[in-house]
Amino acid sequence: MNFIFYYIKNPYSILTTDLKHITIWHSLFAILLGSLAIGSSIGNLNIIFILSLFIGLTLIMILNAITIDFVAQLLSYNAKSMILFKSLSLTLLFITFLKPIELLEAYIAPGLSTLLYLCCFGYISHIQCRTIQTTYQSRGLTANLLWMMPSVLSIASIIVITILLSQLLTPFI
Repeated sequence: MNFIFYYIKNPYSILTTDLKHITIWHSLFAILLGSLAIGSSIGNLNIIFILSLFIGLTLIMILNAITIDFVAQLLSYNAKSMILFKSLSLTLLFITFLKPIELLEAYIAPGLSTLLYLCCFGYISHIQCRTIQTTYQSRGLTANLLWMMPSVLSIASIIVITILLSQLLTPFI
């Protein structure tokens, strides 16, 4: 538990010194806290909903780590998908920072709450990019491109599937 608090307090020092010490239990605990934070924001703390959210987030993190590692291996980096999964999962701890912003929305201007949300998401994204950069010991631009790959490949897949389905369904319309 001390490791989790230390990571929340200073994630950059963990990235530079203790990246190999992250266990799977730390990652699963971070995913569980992220699931609880998302469920709390939605207003549904049903155990089945939280469990399905936990499984969904775990699968998304696994697919992200595999996709990033695949592209990194294409760029001649060593395979580090397990370390990447464990360290990227820890970034879900920072989703818990969204709850205080949500509670403050009634008392602050809408523009300020939007700015706080953007800052929080930017911070999470920056930690994820630094995690990738530290894991593969790459440059910042390469880490940013690797970070964007799961989203780019998902969007490209949706476009390709849409085009193929439209071609297949055209004779029936």
